[in-house]
Amino acid sequence: MQLKRRTKTQLWEIKMAYVEAKESTSVEYPYPMAVWRDDGGDTLCMMKLEHLVEWLCLIEDGEL
Repeated sequence: MQLKRRTKTQLWEIKMAYVEAKESTSVEYPYPMAVWRDDGGDTLCMMKLEHLVEWLCLIEDGEL
């Protein structure tokens, strides 16, 4: 996971953070995710939809 905090986050920074997260996945954490928050803004994240669905299924099954 890559975390970013900026005054105003640019889309290319989010994409680069996701690429960095993707490159650093491991067996323990196979879901790359970029998380960011602009000053005064909400905390947001970006991950692949299929990973989110898999994650939610694992939570529902009590495996996560």
